[in-house]
Amino acid sequence: MRHLSHSLKNTTFDNNSSPDLVTVYFGWNDHWLARGYPDNQQRPQSKMHNSSRDYLAGLRTYQFFQWGLSGVATSTRDEFRVGLNDYELNLRRMEVGCSGKGIPIWCLNAADAFEFGLPEYLRTSGEVNDPTQVELLHDSYNSVVRRVAEDTNAPCLDVAMEFAAMDKRMLFVDDHIYLFEVGREEIANRLLTLLKKHDMVPEVPPQK
Repeated sequence: MRHLSHSLKNTTFDNNSSPDLVTVYFGWNDHWLARGYPDNQQRPQSKMHNSSRDYLAGLRTYQFFQWGLSGVATSTRDEFRVGLNDYELNLRRMEVGCSGKGIPIWCLNAADAFEFGLPEYLRTSGEVNDPTQVELLHDSYNSVVRRVAEDTNAPCLDVAMEFAAMDKRMLFVDDHIYLFEVGREEIANRLLTLLKKHDMVPEVPPQK
């Protein structure tokens, strides 16, 4: 997320590539535990680095070394990949980067169905340190999205609030994070409604 906010601030759009709208939809990987270093201490990797890593990933010695490091990182660090303050700062940077170029930005937050339980992998992967607090943690990140949208007068599609009134068992797969196609369609339909409300849907010429 940090790298994207930096990119939006420093990207130069020409007449052929300037978007009519930027939608910002985060809310999951950001608040998992870093298991090493938070995102703001990471650096984009070169193609050579990625190729070398892919080659080494097949070697047993490298796999054992990585496993050992991940175990140490998980047991000694409890930082999130993107802390709550950085999360808000990144959203605001994205808004500044877009508005400075005359591009509207819309925010979405992410719903969940944790009232039906947490996926087992979250309890064992080291991505959370207290499973009982995950729902409250996620809500705090969603609240930041609402606040930034309100402060910047950006439209906000509050997916979490709208899905709360629906039968989530029909929307979410078994991990209660990812959506079935019907859930994705619900978001798309709501975005379409917003687009129409803001007169951003071009008229389709009649077929001849």
